[in-house]
Amino acid sequence: QVGLGFARMRRTLADCQALTTVIHALHDTMSDVNMHMCHIGNDGLTCIIPALNQTTALTHLRLGHNSLSDDVAADLGDVIRHNSPTLRTLSVTSNSFSDHGAAQLHRYAPTCQHLTALAFGSSSTSRLSRQATRDTLYPILAACTKVDTLRVVSCSLGGEGVAALIEQVRHLRLTQLSLRDVG
Repeated sequence: QVGLGFARMRRTLADCQALTTVIHALHDTMSDVNMHMCHIGNDGLTCIIPALNQTTALTHLRLGHNSLSDDVAADLGDVIRHNSPTLRTLSVTSNSFSDHGAAQLHRYAPTCQHLTALAFGSSSTSRLSRQATRDTLYPILAACTKVDTLRVVSCSLGGEGVAALIEQVRHLRLTQLSLRDVG
């Protein structure tokens, strides 16, 4: 198994093009793509998506803090669908997804039966509404019963919403629950 770990290293579009070549070449052994806080933006992710759709062993996908928006949400959702048989970690928080983008992005996440770690939410400038959080996150939590690590960031839950979320996770064996900016 091979992993790409570039967390907290700013990447350019040219870097993303080179990474695409590497991911394509290692498509059957690439297990970890960690580009957390690389600031690749929509263009960088659009470059990488075809390669991610060719992987057959991807278990960890971390794309938080990359200035991603609704423009790539549906395509990233397809990456999640393609990798759902193997995906264990999914983190795309602190990007700029709207309620609609979050729904597109996570529409296939409930098919990730082996998902154990989920970081869900958006950025402080584009908080997800209570309804979008409920409509998007709750089906994932109901279907993905192996989740033991859950981070929820920048979602407008309020007190009642947090209580409802806690009720939703009761069936899980969480070892870590992190709620940030959910008021």
